[in-house]
Amino acid sequence: MAARELRDRPYPVIVVEKSRGVGGRLATRRLGEGQADTGAQFFTARTGAFQRHVIHWQAQGLVFVWSRGWSNGVGAPAEDGHPRYAVAGGMNALAKALAQDLKVQLNSKISALSPVRDGWQVTDGEGRIFPCRAVLLTAPVPQSLTFLETGRAPVPAADLDALREIRYAPCLAGLFRLDRPARFPEPGAVQEPGGQVSWAADNQRKGISAGATVITVHGDPEFSRSYYNSPEADILGRLQAAVKPWLGDAVVVEAQLKRWRYARPLTAHSERCLLVGGVPPLAFAGDAFGEPRVEGAALSGLAAAEALAQVLR
Repeated sequence: MAARELRDRPYPVIVVEKSRGVGGRLATRRLGEGQADTGAQFFTARTGAFQRHVIHWQAQGLVFVWSRGWSNGVGAPAEDGHPRYAVAGGMNALAKALAQDLKVQLNSKISALSPVRDGWQVTDGEGRIFPCRAVLLTAPVPQSLTFLETGRAPVPAADLDALREIRYAPCLAGLFRLDRPARFPEPGAVQEPGGQVSWAADNQRKGISAGATVITVHGDPEFSRSYYNSPEADILGRLQAAVKPWLGDAVVVEAQLKRWRYARPLTAHSERCLLVGGVPPLAFAGDAFGEPRVEGAALSGLAAAEALAQVLR
């Protein structure tokens, strides 16, 4: 979102991504003939600023309304009127659509961020160097701080203190391909059902896995912290047991695990971005700034783009 906004100003922008694809926790993974969202499962739009983008995505056929509330596993969904949007083809399709006309460097894990003259030198693990006037860091804050520490960037103590106050909870995500449909209540998901699980959903009923029934199960923060480093088979076994009431007679034919170390902000920065003082233009943004969730991340990116544009002018 930030890259597109700055590109349209217009500034030359490059997105540097450590993975083989863009999106972070807007992640979708294939299992046999099906697929599952592994990180973010849906999003809401509760501000006009974000709703304008969602309306455009709906017109493109990119997103659709999945539900207006969830069941906790007992009874019908508790609807509150706020649409919950899913993405046609899975959440990662939204990230790909936003990035399709941007310059993106994939498979590039940043190792250091160093101030040079009136800008920055960004170095990755392969020795590639990206010289630039300004930098926006949207990775989880603990990871971003390591880039600055390695590059010996002189970040003011007040800004470092504010960034170090941000904390995250992990999430263990189990993906299970079944031989038949599961028995989740309408519209195919349960939220906060208890028993070590914060979320469980049928991606086929969600509308993104036509070829097979694949369910996503998220461990709650306490479970995810306790078992984060446990063997994969043990974690998957516990998550499968936790959702057994909704599996019925279905048999698991394939299971995969995704560990999200920085899944949910526990403490967030009060503003939608943080513009670092005393160095060339540098900003932090993400779902730990201002407000969480997909909407918070998008609004944070837009705020950071505006802040950097003002400095660059």
